[in-house]
Amino acid sequence: MYYSRIYMHLMWTTESRRKSLVGYEKAIGSFLMSHTEKKGINCKSIAVLSNHIHCLVRLNSTQSISDLVQIMKGSSSMWMNKYGRLQYKFKWEDEYFAFSLGYSQVEPFESYLAQQAHYHQSRTVAQEIEEINKKYQLKYK
Repeated sequence: MYYSRIYMHLMWTTESRRKSLVGYEKAIGSFLMSHTEKKGINCKSIAVLSNHIHCLVRLNSTQSISDLVQIMKGSSSMWMNKYGRLQYKFKWEDEYFAFSLGYSQVEPFESYLAQQAHYHQSRTVAQEIEEINKKYQLKYK
């Protein structure tokens, strides 16, 4: 028998970090929570901002990170292009961030997600990505 508790923080941005999700934050969040459940993805929490998304996902033993992100990004972009009233085709950036969380980090991280709207009153997504670059020693552009 295999037992695991593998938690991932997933984050991705809209194409060119456009604020395409303004007015759709709750709807796209609800769609993703429902859709991931139907697809067998355990999305514990989600925060949708005007130009990016953060998710807390619990992986099972057969799921790959890239498959989960593909399902979530693909289905949400299709939803936005069907129901969003944008003057352009909605797209996500190709890149995404994925970081593991220990079980003891889950509750504090969920609090962090709940505070994203407040957090981004004083920080742009570019500043947040720069902080992630430093924290995780990445070389993201």
